[in-house]
Amino acid sequence: MRKAGIVIVSILCAPLYTSGQDARPQTPEPATSAAARPASEKAAVRTKVFVGGVSGKVHPTAALLTSTEAPADYAEGLEKLIAARGFHVITITNSPEGWQTTSGEEIVSLIDKAAKKVITSRRFLLVAMRHGGAVAMEVIDGSCERLLGAVLISVVPVSRTPEGIDLWAPRGKAWGLSIWAVVGTNTADAAQTLLMWRRIASVAPAEALLTVDTRLGKGAGEIQPDDAIARWLDDLAVGGKPRLGRDRQVENERKLFGPFVEALEDAMKDVPAAKPGRQFSKRERPMEIGIVAPEGWMRYEHGERAFKAEESPYVQIYLTPAAKGPLFARAIAAEWSGTAAALLDDYNSRLAHKGFLVIRYKQWKVGDKVMEMSSILWPTRDRWHRWLVLACAGPGRKAEPAAPLLLVMDASAKPNTAAMAAAAERMMGSIRLRWIGGATAKPESPAAGRQSVPPAEQSR
Repeated sequence: MRKAGIVIVSILCAPLYTSGQDARPQTPEPATSAAARPASEKAAVRTKVFVGGVSGKVHPTAALLTSTEAPADYAEGLEKLIAARGFHVITITNSPEGWQTTSGEEIVSLIDKAAKKVITSRRFLLVAMRHGGAVAMEVIDGSCERLLGAVLISVVPVSRTPEGIDLWAPRGKAWGLSIWAVVGTNTADAAQTLLMWRRIASVAPAEALLTVDTRLGKGAGEIQPDDAIARWLDDLAVGGKPRLGRDRQVENERKLFGPFVEALEDAMKDVPAAKPGRQFSKRERPMEIGIVAPEGWMRYEHGERAFKAEESPYVQIYLTPAAKGPLFARAIAAEWSGTAAALLDDYNSRLAHKGFLVIRYKQWKVGDKVMEMSSILWPTRDRWHRWLVLACAGPGRKAEPAAPLLLVMDASAKPNTAAMAAAAERMMGSIRLRWIGGATAKPESPAAGRQSVPPAEQSR
């Protein structure tokens, strides 16, 4: 079966100007027809070079990987946006099927061949749309030292391996590469891609230069970089270290939950504890947990998750005033021997590793316990689900590594902060734990780089 061919559509050079002199287009070189090419040649090259008044100046190159299915004006818009920031643009077009059988080494070879037609440096900016995503990941892994940065548009971050497809795991110097990932939030075709980028971001070191540029409500085929990326491109073009861009989804969640966080903080000061209700307990190796629920609350066993030593080292009781209602709580015995703050870090980082967006607003100490307000965002196929969370964690012990963790959550559009505060006040002091043994305690572990609470929010 013959391999799908790659077509380099054009090389668009950044316009260069001197006083009183406009850029003059050079006559394009004729394209070589597919029939006239030797069978061994894999690409036909056609150049479109705009020559300015400054000769001999080296400009950076940008390689744009696009698809034959992309609208022509879409690719042209990207070319103009990038060229306007001072880059020579080499556009490489392939069919979606062709991208599946193209290697990163082939792409780098094509870029080098095309770049000989202009005065440029060896390093280049990689720009890829979704169909060229897997190849783009290969280029990043194999030629990271040659990249100025990468712009990845609706790209599913996966790596091709002999065993199949895996979530892309940046290796070595890749974490030091400036990456701008543009991702939609439409639950039908973009949200799962966003979850993958969230999972990658959750394990990124603090110094990583990864921007997840979210586009609210947009699908995979509806987005491309906008003016927000201009400053980032400007920094790259001059060899600088670009600053991180904004994450519109995070900004939107902070805006939505800001008033409720303030209301919950006030409620914690003013609302008395709920009246005591029924007592509940649960024994699951290696721990036993008991708690006094607020009056009128029940246990909902279908909402409880089983203890798993590595994946979910928690024995938990799910409590709620109404089965499947928006207000509920998880009373947890965590297999833990570290501090209370580190337990919250660990729990939140586990959610982030699954792709949940966890935003942490306030954290403060009450005796040996640590309280925290946060929000969680997660998509299903039809919608995004949100929770406002009031958490309370206690420290573990070395000899009997069990630590208490209480999560009071509200999934409604307008969380009942008074009910959350009253329930938390009743339950957080009533948790009782007993260590049974039979499993290895998890060591204390810090949260992933960007999931940490900013220093200004760690005290109250």
